[in-house]
Amino acid sequence: MKRKKYSVVLLTLLVFCFVLSAAFDSHAAVASGETVRVGYYPLENYHAENENGEVEGYEADYLSRVSEITGWNIEYVRLASWEKGMEALRNGEIDLLSPSQFTTERDAEFLFSSLPLGKTYGAVMALNTNECIYEDFEAFSHMTFGVEKGSIHSETFAAYASEHQFTPDIMYYKDFESMVEALNAGEIDALVDNIMRTQKTMSLLGRFGTSQYYFMANKNDRVLMSGLNEAMYQIDVESPQFEQELRSRYFPVFDAEILTKEEIEFAQGMRELIVGCPVNTDPVSYLDKESGETAGITRDILDRVAANTGLKFKYEALPAGQVTYEDLRAKGVDLIACVEYNSVNAKSPGVHLSSPYFQAKKVVVCKKDTEFDTEKELTLAIVSGSQTLGTVLKNTYPSFHIVTYETPEQCLEAVKSGEADAMLHNQYSIDRLLQKPRYESLNALAAEGIGDAQSLSPVLYKSGNDTLDEDLSNPLLIKVINKGINNITEDEISKILIDQTTKRRYQFTLGDFIYRYQYMCMAVIAALAAAGCAAAYSMRIKKKNLEILRNSEKQLENITNNINGGVLILQPDRELHLLYANEGFWNLLEYDADRMKQPGQDNYVMYVHEDDKEQLAGLMEKADEGDAGSVSLRLRVRRRDGSYIPALFNGTLAADEQGLIKLYCVIMDISQEVAIQEQLKLEEQKHQLLIDKTEQIVYEIQFAQKEIKTSESFCRKFGWRLMQTYKRLDAAEILSIWRVHPEDQAAFTENFRKSLDGLEDTNITVRLMLADGRALWCSVSQFIMLDSEGNPLEILGLIRDVDRDMREKKNLAEKSRMDPLTGLYNKEAFRRESKEYLRQNLDEECAVLFVDLDHFKNINDLLGHMEGDKAIKDAAQTLKAIFSSQDVVGRFGGDEFCVLVKDITMEALTRKVEWLREKLRCIYSNGKYQVQITASIGVTTSMISGFDLGVLLEHADTALYRSKDAGRNCYTFYGTEE
Repeated sequence: MKRKKYSVVLLTLLVFCFVLSAAFDSHAAVASGETVRVGYYPLENYHAENENGEVEGYEADYLSRVSEITGWNIEYVRLASWEKGMEALRNGEIDLLSPSQFTTERDAEFLFSSLPLGKTYGAVMALNTNECIYEDFEAFSHMTFGVEKGSIHSETFAAYASEHQFTPDIMYYKDFESMVEALNAGEIDALVDNIMRTQKTMSLLGRFGTSQYYFMANKNDRVLMSGLNEAMYQIDVESPQFEQELRSRYFPVFDAEILTKEEIEFAQGMRELIVGCPVNTDPVSYLDKESGETAGITRDILDRVAANTGLKFKYEALPAGQVTYEDLRAKGVDLIACVEYNSVNAKSPGVHLSSPYFQAKKVVVCKKDTEFDTEKELTLAIVSGSQTLGTVLKNTYPSFHIVTYETPEQCLEAVKSGEADAMLHNQYSIDRLLQKPRYESLNALAAEGIGDAQSLSPVLYKSGNDTLDEDLSNPLLIKVINKGINNITEDEISKILIDQTTKRRYQFTLGDFIYRYQYMCMAVIAALAAAGCAAAYSMRIKKKNLEILRNSEKQLENITNNINGGVLILQPDRELHLLYANEGFWNLLEYDADRMKQPGQDNYVMYVHEDDKEQLAGLMEKADEGDAGSVSLRLRVRRRDGSYIPALFNGTLAADEQGLIKLYCVIMDISQEVAIQEQLKLEEQKHQLLIDKTEQIVYEIQFAQKEIKTSESFCRKFGWRLMQTYKRLDAAEILSIWRVHPEDQAAFTENFRKSLDGLEDTNITVRLMLADGRALWCSVSQFIMLDSEGNPLEILGLIRDVDRDMREKKNLAEKSRMDPLTGLYNKEAFRRESKEYLRQNLDEECAVLFVDLDHFKNINDLLGHMEGDKAIKDAAQTLKAIFSSQDVVGRFGGDEFCVLVKDITMEALTRKVEWLREKLRCIYSNGKYQVQITASIGVTTSMISGFDLGVLLEHADTALYRSKDAGRNCYTFYGTEE
């Protein structure tokens, strides 16, 4: 009995120790500097070896960012295939493997990262020699497709086929390599797999079933996965566009918009379209004087659209000013270019807009001494032509009075003359015009909240009646144009901008030269007229100058006798014999002036310290070579009592009236100056010693010397050194010297200007860049010292490392904005983010969705709250997968979610809402009970409900309850309920 009791106690202790060990282990972390082994196999653009044997691609770039955060050393382990990678992960030969798509079987065996590191699609791929067109579903019914056995894409491909009503002939293969062999051998027409596996020899025939992929680790590596999850969360918060950037760089096919068979046939059958281009916005759109053709950024981009789609464009120049609908149809114009892409145009009946083909900014131009205050009643000049820009401006700046002119130059002249307070126009056009000297009194400022997105718009109606043009009103036209626009890369746009802005750089004219230098030209003419008068006048005063010169010589002698030193004339021989020495020289040496007359006492060298005579020897060599000129030396000269004093020896070798070389000198006693300099040097050494011994960084900015001095701790902290001397030390130069983070530069510059104004000591917290490219939060304090006239003399500064404190504050602030269960925005943060976006983007279409999980209460009641939490998290992951990281996704509480979808077309919105409804339909079970979850969704758009968040939420909520009333598991758009 006792033995049994002891056994129970021992077992209890063992279990307690095990739990305690696990608890401590769960809070551990993989240390910085540890090696993490990552498996990779041949997967082009994701992880593959380059010619130097280095692993590069999407995953390598992502893990590089993870390594920066964690300090891990990433070691890549080469594997033959994905299957070999799974085996290596099971055996502990590697620590991480990706891209891993989630399945319940894998989840039971491995750990998955909390966040995905990207998204992918299923894809239909064929050889480039295959003549089948993208999504030619009729042809798909007569093709044989290869599918990998057990592939997660098998089910989604079947749904894709069902949706588009084709019946595929499918052959199954053991792995991807076998499918590629069959494709090359002609056994199959196309293969179905992950779009990431698209090879250079393959073309894309279809896309379907978006999904996410994750990092996968061994079940025992919880500590490693915890550190990875924290790093991925930090990347997601600090760089929300990072995944999109990697996807665009390595897998552009993900976002490529490929023309379907229907769209290709439409484009090929379309007549040549005449595009009307306003030509008053050089270099965006202008008339080339040599060719007589329209040219510019718009023309170059639309040429790329034509090349991408097969559409044929012909360009027609439109004159400055308002152009009527009748004018357009009379010229045969089919499409209008440079149409403002804004909410007013988007809501106008009978106006169809393409996606913006060119995104620029509008800038405000006003006089340099004028403050542009959007709250004041100002007169704003704009170029006529856009019938909606004035309406947008009135909505944005209700206190402004809008006036129109036919050309940008007329607007600038109105601002210059005072007829208008400011003008608004395209940034590229203004940059060019402001190079003219006549506009140098004007200044360009960014216009907050006013973009300059330009699009194409078809002229829908036939001339003389209200009959729609069938070709131009066909929705396929806008769809084809949009795909042509969206397939232009950023590199192509950048090249067009560089080419046009370089080619159209403003060329200065003779008139510009005369305008800029008008006062100088007048001065030159006046100078030529005065030259003749001056010549006659100079002869007249020459005599008078001779008399003044004689008087000046007498005055000079009186002055030199009163300086702290003397005046000498020396014979430039080896002894430097004294030809003349004034009384001041002999007083300096404490001798009588008669000493010069004594034998052997009339040479200067005998009074110079032995160590300094070498300097005088060099001076004599110059005189022997006839190299006359000035010289300045510091020499010690001997006094009567045998002591030496420091003296400044300034002399000039020059010929006298007879052409003989003599040395004319001034000797100055600088004993006091030398003593002061030595004291200052000692004080500076003490000061520098104190600075170098402190861990805080101390610096001095000395404006007179244009020097910056820092303590040694500066280099230890940042890994780089400042130059000591600079050509200038204004706010712009200081900004580049300190290497301030781009987001903090404006605040840092303003803070530095406050210091220069001498109004107050300043302190600011900014990020300064380390040598390795990382940013470090620092507190920068500055104390200004002014001279007697109030001008900046010196700045004393102190830099403290506050990086840890700032990052902790940022993490706390971020966590306070997030729903702890899902990682989505909480209700308050959602409202704040959404309001800010709506305030700044009144010209972009957006939508708001309310999502409510149907039957969610049954999960909590039958399966328990843990399973309920899992369902909430699954729904959150689905929302993140379907909507962009740029959209605002939040949890309002319980099973209710809300989404603000930014800048989206109705077609894309409908597609996403349908995907969301399908993806949220799930079944949860605990073996005893089974609960099916669906979703009811309410949707509204800014085109219907405007840009007030309260109204948008109210309308989306109304639509949600319409969905509930309709039986749930559906979605309703506000305004279409009936």
